[in-house]
Amino acid sequence: MSAFFDGAEAWFGWTGWWVPVAIIFAIVFTGPLGSTFLVVVAGYGMYYVWDWPLWLVIAVCFPGLIVMAVTVVGSIFAEIFGRLAR
Repeated sequence: MSAFFDGAEAWFGWTGWWVPVAIIFAIVFTGPLGSTFLVVVAGYGMYYVWDWPLWLVIAVCFPGLIVMAVTVVGSIFAEIFGRLAR
């Protein structure tokens, strides 16, 4: 959660007691959209405030993107080598 607080402060200027209330509201009442908001703001905090490299932020916050990229690249290789085998 510290990455979210740092990201919210850096991106929006949010500080104070109501930031945890916004987190609870986002998680409880908005479902997947709120969770996505939390992950994006935390990723911004990791990248901008904590100076993490972008590849590491993507790997930690958005592992589905890596799975998708591996799947697409694997499908391309399977198609190429499948055609070469024929």
